[in-house]
Amino acid sequence: MRLSEMKTPLALLALLCAAAFARQGDAEAEAELRALAEEKAALEREIASLDRDLAATDSARAAEGERAAAIEARTSDDLARRAAEIDTLETRIRGLARDLKAERAAQNAVSRSEDQVQAKRDAVSALILKSCREFEAQEARTAPQNLAQRRERLAALCRDVETGNAPVEEAFSRLTALFGEEIRFGDEAALRDEPVRRSDGEPVNAHVLRAGNVWMAYADEQFRRFGLLKGVSEDGSPVWDEDLDLETRAMLRLAVEVKLGRKPPQIVVLPFAAEGPKAEGTK
Repeated sequence: MRLSEMKTPLALLALLCAAAFARQGDAEAEAELRALAEEKAALEREIASLDRDLAATDSARAAEGERAAAIEARTSDDLARRAAEIDTLETRIRGLARDLKAERAAQNAVSRSEDQVQAKRDAVSALILKSCREFEAQEARTAPQNLAQRRERLAALCRDVETGNAPVEEAFSRLTALFGEEIRFGDEAALRDEPVRRSDGEPVNAHVLRAGNVWMAYADEQFRRFGLLKGVSEDGSPVWDEDLDLETRAMLRLAVEVKLGRKPPQIVVLPFAAEGPKAEGTK
């Protein structure tokens, strides 16, 4: 076979192979194109999904920003309100501290005033007690008429002052009353009919004449026995001087009869000792 005759089938075979290869390449290309199209569609879907996610994220970020701004504004308002409340509370606390300081100062002043008042009351109480003791000593030198009762009232006052049972006001009032009674007792000239025990122990019914609180004398009902106070015994009973001269007896009788109204009012000179009666045993 000639070469020219052999070329024709080979060319035809080549053409057939090229066509086959061409058809196979087109199929692969179409398949690849389809795969790429599907991949593109998937990518587009993914991109769309991502776009949606980004939009949602942007929306969430915007909402979160709004919430954050609202929270920040609310927090700022809360802080401002709290700061105002704290300032108000601090102002109230400072005011209460000033009030408390003033109250404490007032309480301290009251306490000091109470201490001063108590000290003054204690001083007055001590002065009243001293006056009571001096009063007792003076009363022992007075006329012994009702002396036991007078001493008992004064002794009771002294006890109450010493034990604190009598407040200063009460003690002062009672002492003033006792002073008043003693002053009235010392200012009056009184005549009383009462039993008298003579120096020898004999009791007699007598007219007892007292001038103030420092002088006493007695005359019996028959004006035969007389006595002039010269002292007071330890038990408070009178000690009489009964050895009197006739002139003294006459003066005492005249004074008693004037006081009884048997003689007209007149001035009577009496034997009077200015220092008052002495306690028995003193000179």
